Amino acid sequence: FPANTYFIIITNQNILDCHKKLLNIFFHNYKYDIITTVDGEIAKTIKNVEKLYLELLKMQCKKDTCLVAFGGGVIGDLVGFIASTFMRGINYINIPTSLLAMVDSSIGGKTGVNLTNGKNLMGTIYHPLKIIIYPKLLQTLPQREYNAGMIEVIKYALIMDRNLFNYIKNNLNQLLENPDYDLIQQVIIKCIKHKTDIVKQDHKDMGIRNILNFGHTIGHAIEACHNYKDINHGEAVAYGILFASKISNIYSTLSDDE
Repeated sequence: FPANTYFIIITNQNILDCHKKLLNIFFHNYKYDIITTVDGEIAKTIKNVEKLYLELLKMQCKKDTCLVAFGGGVIGDLVGFIASTFMRGINYINIPTSLLAMVDSSIGGKTGVNLTNGKNLMGTIYHPLKIIIYPKLLQTLPQREYNAGMIEVIKYALIMDRNLFNYIKNNLNQLLENPDYDLIQQVIIKCIKHKTDIVKQDHKDMGIRNILNFGHTIGHAIEACHNYKDINHGEAVAYGILFASKISNIYSTLSDDE
């Protein structure tokens, strides 16, 4: 980036507490400010978006300012939406801090905020200028959130890559209970390749990209029924995958063994 680039980093307090030193390293040659927002799906509301617009104006954010999404899928969706709409669109980069965001939500350009009627009903297709994947950020991720991200990894394996599924099955301990970050990095790379291959074929999500929503139809309904509390996105998608598979078993060609 040009030396005079001004960055505004949007994150939440929990992530900032864990990684503030890393942000200082990433951006030590640049002028930057940090905005913290609320944690969880409650951040993806029109009211909160307006609040963040006003914060950007106070910081004299301009067309040549670059936003930074530093967080998981919620932060990525939120900051991407703000970048795509503020002053009719400004640059942003995405630095995902969760496994789910690294393998899935940071890639493909989908942004979104929630309405009372459902999740991500308002959004845009707007790609970040850069995506920076740094797997060691996962070291501070709570185990439950890490497991939720692994559900998205398994989703890719189920819909696109039998070899990846077998790899996960054979290395589950090193991926889950005693993480080997070299193995995890290889899994992340495989998932990114699958996601980018699909997005290139169907940028606007009108055809084959729909396979990436495996488990999400019922999963989103489960999240909504729980008011986005008690159950996280990955867990809801896991149930969605099980239910969708059972429906295919009963009404289509998915065998009992499969």
